[in-house]
Amino acid sequence: MGNPFAQGMRDLRNRLLQMVGRGILRVLEADGSAQRLQVELLAREVRGRIDHAQAFGVHTVPLEGAEVVVVFPGGNRGDGLALVVADARHAPDDLVGGESCLYDATGQRVHLRADGSVLIQTSGRLVVDGDLEVAGSVSASGQVSDASSSMQAMRDTYNVHSHPGASGPPNAQQ
Repeated sequence: MGNPFAQGMRDLRNRLLQMVGRGILRVLEADGSAQRLQVELLAREVRGRIDHAQAFGVHTVPLEGAEVVVVFPGGNRGDGLALVVADARHAPDDLVGGESCLYDATGQRVHLRADGSVLIQTSGRLVVDGDLEVAGSVSASGQVSDASSSMQAMRDTYNVHSHPGASGPPNAQQ
């Protein structure tokens, strides 16, 4: 018969070692906002129906092949919770210390830069659903338009008109 204390310590050690796992996302099941993952851990240990916990205000749908960190409360490998899902394949590689970036797999991003600026990159349209208030200046290197016309068309229409007795803009022609 072995030492009961030593056996208890081995059991405790094994439970502690089983509490955290690192693996690869194999399948994602989504039901509304809830996500359950199938993750391959260790040497081909596959665990399914692992709840994906996400921070308030941020919701992501990770891709197969992403890296996953899973905790197993009490070392019970049948009851996992994915705390972190990361995917270095799509992560930006141009950030410097103190910067943050929200990004997706297609290259779109919102980059909070160290110089205080914010860079928004998209391959499509940037839509603001609500009022837009700008406290500083606005400049554009591309075309500026609204629902009915472009800024250049507005200039072409209104810059040629004159007011009787006007001595300055919009058109100084008398």
